[in-house]
Amino acid sequence: MAIIQKGETVYLIPARDDPNVCGCRFFGAPDLPEDFQWPVDMDGYDMEFLCQIHAKELHAVNPAFPETGMLWFFGCAASLMGEADAPAFVPGYQQDGMIAVRYAPCRDGELLKGDIVDENGDPAGFAPIGIRLSLNEDDCAESRHSMLGGKPDDGADAPDDEVLLLCLDSFAGEDVEFTIPDGGYLYFLIPDADLAARRFDRVRAFLAVE
Repeated sequence: MAIIQKGETVYLIPARDDPNVCGCRFFGAPDLPEDFQWPVDMDGYDMEFLCQIHAKELHAVNPAFPETGMLWFFGCAASLMGEADAPAFVPGYQQDGMIAVRYAPCRDGELLKGDIVDENGDPAGFAPIGIRLSLNEDDCAESRHSMLGGKPDDGADAPDDEVLLLCLDSFAGEDVEFTIPDGGYLYFLIPDADLAARRFDRVRAFLAVE
């Protein structure tokens, strides 16, 4: 995969302690601005919240990323969490409407702690998993999640101006299993100019399988 290298690879290490408010996390409920519009899929259904990354924490280990704000990743990931009838990712690039990435250059005090509920108002979603950022690949245990760096293991004929924004591996939480088929990875790719401009509306997803 032809990808621009953006500083050192940052590894996302799942931490079993409760994540801090406005901290990096997988699952749970995101901390959001008051006017945030939740992404929906092609059929108008809410996407699953995958993770949030605190920009200042990421910038501290890889200055290629903006220093302020929060980054959120969403996707039609129910099929990766065991729902057989849900829209599924396929090997290669995904069609529009399968993933969404949002960014806001906000301060922590401007974010609201949210809850994920079902149509009856009852609690839904999965237990949050804190994320510790590391430059040491040896810190990865069974899963290898990463950001930036530009070193995916598998790939396709990606444009020369794309950057690897996020790589997700299979892993298990307290109440969910996130399973990418065939030992693969789910990549989020962004044009280099968009990353520099803090524009995240043209991020593409690529499912790499062995």
